[in-house]
Amino acid sequence: MTQIQFKDFLYAELDWFKARGRCISFWWRDDDCIRVTTALRRLLHIQERHSTPLALAVVPYAFHQETIEQQSKLIDCLRQHKGVNVFGHGFSHRPTVMEQTSLTQINRLGRVVEPVKAEFGSLCELATGLQMIAQGFEIMRGSFNGLFMPVFVPPWNRLDPKFWRSMSKCGYKALSSYAFTKKFSPEQVQTHLDIIHWRGDKEFCGYDALIHQLGLQFARRRAGSDEPIGILSHHLVQDDRGFEFLDFFIECCHHHCAANFPQLDVLFQLNPTAPAN
Repeated sequence: MTQIQFKDFLYAELDWFKARGRCISFWWRDDDCIRVTTALRRLLHIQERHSTPLALAVVPYAFHQETIEQQSKLIDCLRQHKGVNVFGHGFSHRPTVMEQTSLTQINRLGRVVEPVKAEFGSLCELATGLQMIAQGFEIMRGSFNGLFMPVFVPPWNRLDPKFWRSMSKCGYKALSSYAFTKKFSPEQVQTHLDIIHWRGDKEFCGYDALIHQLGLQFARRRAGSDEPIGILSHHLVQDDRGFEFLDFFIECCHHHCAANFPQLDVLFQLNPTAPAN
């Protein structure tokens, strides 16, 4: 699948919605931000070039462990880019438990079941987990004045429901993870297109895989869903083709009248937080 073929597919889908007076909303989240890196600057260059809203999921404890100089460098860098906001990405992004997907190591197909990573999974104690989440929230609120939105992004996109039910006690007002299908609400805005092939070499997943992912999402919206389609990137991991795709995809969307990228405060119906007095 070539880039041109992907563009033809994308525009054919968007033309269908245009003919019916509908518009598809997209949004963009990038995970695992800690400090200013060459990769982050490359990501922000794409964001600035297209004036596209970007949610950066920052790991609170890892950021807090950086030197004051490095912390200030990241904050100052992000302030130079209008439309960039930060979310809280777990606490330390370290698995507190290695949760098994089954009780055995071999599934019914005879394949080995790998351990599933989760920082706030079912085996993490509620009180301990909530304390970590609340501590991370205070780090984010105290550090990123005017940039931080109270949205929680669970590491590895896994969160046991018991934590979400108590999340408001920690200060967070919304959740964002990764799911193909989910009833849309401003309190839970998902991503749907992961541009990295995680089970392989962690390179760009390719246009064939993205057409498959996008095709499913467009089908859901043809059936009536108005959920925004979320693009998920990881600037520290993705290769050159991943960055090139982001630049290409966002440019394509901006040149079609049936696609838009709403501002994050509108999408989540939240305003950036101010530090506690």
